[in-house]
Amino acid sequence: MIWRRIRPSTKKEEEEFADRFEQQKVPFSERLIMMLTGFAVVVVPAALFLVGFGLLILLIFRAL
Repeated sequence: MIWRRIRPSTKKEEEEFADRFEQQKVPFSERLIMMLTGFAVVVVPAALFLVGFGLLILLIFRAL
């Protein structure tokens, strides 16, 4: 399995990653774009699917 091949990280690697992560400064506009993109990719299709499924159920039971 893949889990056997993954080696645990050392303290030094964790500290280097934490340092690089803290040095990254993402502007507000890019954060906003990322949030809106995530919303468009996840929430909108899920809502459309639920609305469509609901309409299909209403049609099946002749409630519409």
